[in-house]
Amino acid sequence: MHFPQILPAIMAFVGMGLFLPTAARAHDTHERQDRLEGRAYDRMRELAHVLDERAQHAADQAADTAHHGGRDERRFLDTVFHFARQTADFHRRMDRYRESPWDVPGEVGHLIRDAHQVNRRIHDAHVFEHTWDDWDAVLDVLDQMQRVTGGFDDRDSHRFRD
Repeated sequence: MHFPQILPAIMAFVGMGLFLPTAARAHDTHERQDRLEGRAYDRMRELAHVLDERAQHAADQAADTAHHGGRDERRFLDTVFHFARQTADFHRRMDRYRESPWDVPGEVGHLIRDAHQVNRRIHDAHVFEHTWDDWDAVLDVLDQMQRVTGGFDDRDSHRFRD
């Protein structure tokens, strides 16, 4: 056995053993910094509740005033109902966040994109005009959530408005 030839492999193996715990600690530290805690967590929980209520209200209003007509109306209703289910799920998961943390900023971004898509469809098709104020309220709550997660400050809130 040629010890000098195996020495680089041993050194590499030992080096990896020293590096991996450091990388794991760095990852854990990064994860802990991204967690919502204290006032930010409390505020996000509150906003999740409000968002759920407002999205459910918008869905109920759309369902109550639907003409039970064509395919387009059904498609819009399905989109509104889908968003309301997403917000209910977000609300439930936010209530359990401390026990099971997850990517809240990513989810808020996803909800913002979906809410704006629904908002554009409703406005473009001029359907459920009575829900427009409800959707404005949904978008306002999402703007507040984005600020809590550090996405932007109050001066930039217009960025997500239609």
